[in-house]
Amino acid sequence: MKLLYLGTAAAEGIPALFCQCECCKRARAMGPSAYRTRAGALLDGVIKLDFGPTPTSRSWTGA
Repeated sequence: MKLLYLGTAAAEGIPALFCQCECCKRARAMGPSAYRTRAGALLDGVIKLDFGPTPTSRSWTGA
């Protein structure tokens, strides 16, 4: 069994709420395609394990 972790850089996601660092500013300027949410994993290159959205990330899309 092979487990590949995906998106493990920032626990809170990017852009972080109220953060004004250059990375978060750039992500906001680029729009939803640049947003990064919670981490996930790929099991044996086939099965994607993903964590559900947070209330913050849901507000980005208006869902």
